[in-house]
Amino acid sequence: MITMETGRLTLRGWPNNDLDALAAINADPKVMRYIMDGSMRDRRQSAEGLQKR
Repeated sequence: MITMETGRLTLRGWPNNDLDALAAINADPKVMRYIMDGSMRDRRQSAEGLQKR
């Protein structure tokens, strides 16, 4: 996994053990309104997204 780090920030991909956090973000309508078509995703869809990377 490629990681970029600055003095205040680390950017990295989503490892499989981040599923709980990713599923919570994907289920939040306040977040998802800014992403793609704005539709929320359930835990299964979030897990499928992790497997596609």
